[in-house]
Amino acid sequence: MLLTILLSVLGGAAAIGLIVGLVKGFSYSRSWAIDLLLAALCAIPLAKVIKLNDVYLQTALVIGISVGALLIFTATSQILRSILMHRWRPFDRIVGGVSLAVKGATIVGILAIIGLIIADAIPVQEVIDFTTPVTHADFWVNIRPYLFDYIFIALMFFYIKHGFKVGISRALWSVAVVIMVVGAGFSAYYLVFNVAGLSQAGENLGANLEFLSTAGEYTQTFSELLTAGFWGKCIIVAGIFLLLLVIIIIIAFIVPKLIDRARDGVICRAVDGVFGAIVSLALFLAIMFALGAFVYTISSADFMYGTNQYLMGGNVFKYVYKCNPLNELEFFAQLDISSLLN
Repeated sequence: MLLTILLSVLGGAAAIGLIVGLVKGFSYSRSWAIDLLLAALCAIPLAKVIKLNDVYLQTALVIGISVGALLIFTATSQILRSILMHRWRPFDRIVGGVSLAVKGATIVGILAIIGLIIADAIPVQEVIDFTTPVTHADFWVNIRPYLFDYIFIALMFFYIKHGFKVGISRALWSVAVVIMVVGAGFSAYYLVFNVAGLSQAGENLGANLEFLSTAGEYTQTFSELLTAGFWGKCIIVAGIFLLLLVIIIIIAFIVPKLIDRARDGVICRAVDGVFGAIVSLALFLAIMFALGAFVYTISSADFMYGTNQYLMGGNVFKYVYKCNPLNELEFFAQLDISSLLN
C-alpha cells in the first residue's frame, strides 16, 4: 500500500512538472534537479574509488569532488539555458518538460526518503508494519547506505546556491545572526545561573510549581544537580532567551534589506555572489561536521542501531559521521553519552 502511494505521488509530481515545463520551457524554468542528480551520481562512486591514507586529506578530497561535480553540472545547465533562450523553442520546451518532471519527482523523493528514514527509526509496531514493504525491500536495502550521501550533497548544493544568491555580505550577516543567537543563549544561561537575583527566582519557581518539584525528584535519581530549582532556572533561561531572540529576529529582518540596496551592478553582484557561496559552504560544512561528530558520540546507543545502517555505509556522508576527523578531538572522544542513554 505504501509503495503504491509513493509511486502515485511521485508520478503525479512528475506529471505536473512535465506540463509546467512544456509550457514555460527550459530557459524560463528553475530546474536544478538534473544538475543535482548527475552531480550525486558522479561524486558518490568517485568518492569510493579514490583513496588516500590521511583521513583529513581524504575528507577534503571527497568534499572537493562533491563540490566540483555540483559546479560543473550547474555551469553546464546555465550554458544550455543561455543557448536555448532565444532559439530552438520547441526543443527548449521538451528539455523544460523533462527537467521539471525530474524536479517534481526529486522533491517528492527527498521528502519521502527523509520520512522513511525517520519512520524506520521509530520503534512502534504500527509504523514498522506500515513501512516494512518499502524499508525491507531489496532495492531499499541496496540504496540505503547512499541515501545520506545524496541528502548531504543536496543540502550542500542548496547552501552554495543560496550563498551565491545572497552574496558574501548577507552570508556574513547570516554567520553574525548565528553568533548572536548562540550569544543570546549563553547570556541567558550566565545571567540566570550566576546573578543572585535571577538564580533565586529560579529556585523559587522550582519550589512553587508542583510539576517541577515532581520532575526534580525524578531527575535527582540520575544526578544530584537536576533539582526542581535547576528546572526552574531552565524555564527562566528559556524566557530570557526568547526575549533576546525576538530582538535578533527583528534586526535580522531589517539588515538584509539594507544590504540588498547596497548590491548594485552586475560585476559587484557576481563577485559578491562567489564569495557568498564560499562563506555559505564553509558555514554548512562547519555545522555538519560538528553535528556529525556529536551524533557519533551516541552511535553505540541501542536505539541508534537502525539509524546507523543509513549513516555509516555511504561513500560521502561517512566522512561526516563515522570517519569524521573531529571524532579524534579530545572533546568528542571523551563524551560518553551512549552509556548514559543505554
